[in-house]
Amino acid sequence: GTEQQKKQLQRMYGEALALRAQFYFEAIRNWGDLPAHFLPAAKQVNDNPFPSRTHSDTLYNRILSDLQLAATLVPWRNEITTIGDQLDERLTKGSIKALRARIALFRGGYALHATGGGMQRNPDYLTYYQIAKTECSEIMSSGQHSLNPSYRALWKDQVCAHAVTDPNGELMFQASATGLTSAEDTKLGYYNGPTVNNFGNRSINPLPTYLYLFDSTDQRRDVTFAIYNVAANGSTKIGQTITAMNDGKYRRDWITNPTVSPTNAVQYFGLKWQIMRYSDVLLMYAEAENELSGPTALAYDAINMVRRRGYGKPIN
Repeated sequence: GTEQQKKQLQRMYGEALALRAQFYFEAIRNWGDLPAHFLPAAKQVNDNPFPSRTHSDTLYNRILSDLQLAATLVPWRNEITTIGDQLDERLTKGSIKALRARIALFRGGYALHATGGGMQRNPDYLTYYQIAKTECSEIMSSGQHSLNPSYRALWKDQVCAHAVTDPNGELMFQASATGLTSAEDTKLGYYNGPTVNNFGNRSINPLPTYLYLFDSTDQRRDVTFAIYNVAANGSTKIGQTITAMNDGKYRRDWITNPTVSPTNAVQYFGLKWQIMRYSDVLLMYAEAENELSGPTALAYDAINMVRRRGYGKPIN
């Protein structure tokens, strides 16, 4: 095919490698050592129908290698249109580098394994902290991603407003939700968050002790917690006791494009789940830099960019 077609195919290949890495990462986090399953199922069932567990470090090494390749195959955000693809929410080079950094930190950190006993960290752990630092540093210096200046706007005007255009590129990797049915959507904003006209489950109630961990001037507190439900008119807020607070990042009364009528009994709102944000990149960079070189000015600046935004101050 043409050079443009080749780049589009390469992007799909890179996305496939990255998605498999993400799925494996979730499985390892939940179950630890797993069978190595990198062949088509039809072939694997004939060659090795009863695979034994593979050490998670070996699996991590494989998916870290896959992600290193994937990052060479997908474009940066500002290169998407140059290969003939439209601006969308698919994975980009920054997303994949961030995922590689996250997995590298897990590979370099402590883990509980079936053999050896106790929590262990391998002697070569700094190698993986360096991988994380390098990947995050390249994302930060690329100029492709930045923090939304307002933490509240990030959730209310981006996530809950179904915004596809993300001027800052902070929402780097999201699990999509569409269709308004149980087959491919989520119940974010219905299962959790404040009710509207008594519609909703209110199934997540943060503890008061968590509320009081926040400084009173930290603007993230009143986004993380919703201390009200909404009346039948769709606007009047009804205060809740401190033991009946709701989580607040996914709120039915914040949803727009389209808005949801307070009389609508719908349970699926098409709200996406955020897997990676640019703030994660800054915090991972700070963690890796601190482990490798100590609490340097670079580490402090990365973490303080996130904190400044949380307190409503200029990010820089």
